[in-house]
Amino acid sequence: MGSYVSLAMRSDLRETQERQVTAIKSNMISQQVELARRMAERQMALQVASVRELMVWFVPFAVTSYVFLYRGYRTTNSWVVLFPLIPVTFGFAYQVHYAYGNKTAQIRAHLYISTITIYYSNKNIF
Repeated sequence: MGSYVSLAMRSDLRETQERQVTAIKSNMISQQVELARRMAERQMALQVASVRELMVWFVPFAVTSYVFLYRGYRTTNSWVVLFPLIPVTFGFAYQVHYAYGNKTAQIRAHLYISTITIYYSNKNIF
């Protein structure tokens, strides 16, 4: 009878230990995913801050370019002089969209979806 009780206790102990190990691993994975998400958010915030800092330099460049190209157009009466406005305008629009528009919201949504995917794909490991 004693061996039967000890066998039952051993199997119960083994099952308990396996559940605890699984719970600990699951907790570690969720903490690692949360840490990765926080690091990615901080990195994104740093990138947005650097783009906003770049805007301090890009706005005067764009305005100066517009003024001098328009002045060149008025003196030469040739619309070819205005061609450089096209890439400058696209660059300026992209920078404004990234720094102050909804581009950051799009990146944040993509980041959220990717971390959720990673979390649930790791959940099935154990």
